[in-house]
Amino acid sequence: MLLKIALTATIVLSLLQLHAQVKAVTEYGDTIYVYDNGTWTYELEYDAPDLPSATDNVTNADAPIDTVDVNYTYPSSSSKSANNRAGMYRLHYNPEHWKRVPPASFNEDAEFVLQHRQNDAFALVIWEETPIDPEVLYRIALENMATVGEVDDVTVKKVEHLKVNGSPVIRATYTAKIQTIPVTFVAQYYSDDRGCMQFLVWTSDTIWKSRTEQLNNLAAGLAVIKE
Repeated sequence: MLLKIALTATIVLSLLQLHAQVKAVTEYGDTIYVYDNGTWTYELEYDAPDLPSATDNVTNADAPIDTVDVNYTYPSSSSKSANNRAGMYRLHYNPEHWKRVPPASFNEDAEFVLQHRQNDAFALVIWEETPIDPEVLYRIALENMATVGEVDDVTVKKVEHLKVNGSPVIRATYTAKIQTIPVTFVAQYYSDDRGCMQFLVWTSDTIWKSRTEQLNNLAAGLAVIKE
């Protein structure tokens, strides 16, 4: 369970932690400032120190976001689902491979957490009521991952604009070493006027190679409920 312990204490807890303040642009074109206590304002209330970007230590951090004409859909074997409390999305998964576990055991902000029944593969969804542009979410997550002490060799493999079950998302694939363990992550970011969410699937490189289809099917399981 080393992957769970390491990620609980590092990556997962840092996904939405912001350093002092982050300037963001919503999908409606409004500039907002998001602070490390979880609040946000339209006007800057205090300045953050001018620090070098943590992504300077990330390989391929400036990778362009490609537009891909692909619509990923979950298979019929993903027969169970969990509903977002605000009715924004459903998370579909195969109950033979995945089980739900208490979110608080990973992150108090997570709404859903799944664990593979046979090995150390995990997934979680974090949903927030504030709409934030998906590209901003991706940049924040990457910045925070690069600042965690137990995480090394963060490398962006690819970043894409695509569709998952008919809804536009940014999907990022990246690798890192967690306490020397090579880990692969696939993260998806989505936002509309009901809020924003990020869906993260991760496991060791070895397990990813042996369970690629199961992991990709789960990554395709997030379905936005149309308004």
